[in-house]
Amino acid sequence: MTALQLTNLGPLIGASEAWVEDPARGFWLANDRGRMTLASKKPAQLFADIAKVAHLTPQTGTALDVRCAALTVPLVELEWPSGRHQLLLPASWETDGAPYEGRPYQLGRFDCYSLVRDWMARERGIAMEPLTDSPARLANQLLTDGAFVTNPEMDRWERVVIPQPGDGILFAMTQDDDHTPGAANHAGVYLGDGRFLHHFANRLSCAVTLDAFWRARVAAFMRWKG
Repeated sequence: MTALQLTNLGPLIGASEAWVEDPARGFWLANDRGRMTLASKKPAQLFADIAKVAHLTPQTGTALDVRCAALTVPLVELEWPSGRHQLLLPASWETDGAPYEGRPYQLGRFDCYSLVRDWMARERGIAMEPLTDSPARLANQLLTDGAFVTNPEMDRWERVVIPQPGDGILFAMTQDDDHTPGAANHAGVYLGDGRFLHHFANRLSCAVTLDAFWRARVAAFMRWKG
């Protein structure tokens, strides 16, 4: 197990600045529809606890494993006043699987496709193939055209017009002026009742409403043929 780094440091900067006035003040990180925000009291949608420490736990090895084994939710250690930080994940995320909501973004481990794969495996017993592109190419395609339509896994799914709970969703996050979906470069799972689960780049995984913004960017609803 290794410690991770956060991509959005704004909330941690806010906590560090507040500690100048009140070193004993406590903070948490909330998951606000995928956006990581700083909270001064424990939020309903908790992403991580924050611990102010004099020295960070070593990033690998026994000390880290012991800390992670004791965690029930992610923990951000913020070394103060140096400003160094690291994100520790519960060991149960490795053994039992990470929760669907509140995953930090890490391409190839915690991203939109891996979230869909995990959900389909746990909830539907569907074993999806991994994406075949290299991590470097996948990172580039997040902003251009996606690897989804070229993946052999697509042959086991069919495009449908009306989604049902458990269907996959492909999104095109770049569009022309008429809002015509282009090549798919983002994926999610339709949960029913107008909501879907997804993990957008450099945000936390979350379930949100399939509102007008997202509907305009749907490239296809996908249903398992099995």
